[in-house]
Amino acid sequence: MHLVPALVDGDFVVSDSYAILLYLEEKYPQKALLPRDPRLKALNLQAASIISSSIQPLQMLTVLAKFPTLRRIHESYKTLPEYEASSPERQPDAMI
Repeated sequence: MHLVPALVDGDFVVSDSYAILLYLEEKYPQKALLPRDPRLKALNLQAASIISSSIQPLQMLTVLAKFPTLRRIHESYKTLPEYEASSPERQPDAMI
């Protein structure tokens, strides 16, 4: 995929922090990176998932120019009051 981070383990290559974590957890259980307690493990995976799916996309600037059609649609929709009103930060339960 030509992305970092990447883990090379012999002839196997895996990229993406979350996938690397899960791979290492399965392959080397004697040197666990996550807590053994299922509740603590779940909280750690929850935090990793939030970073992976919520925060990190905002920092992935490399994808901004690769979708010209979607970008053009987004720009044209931004002029519609209904579209602006539907933005996450304008919702009653938004945590700003």
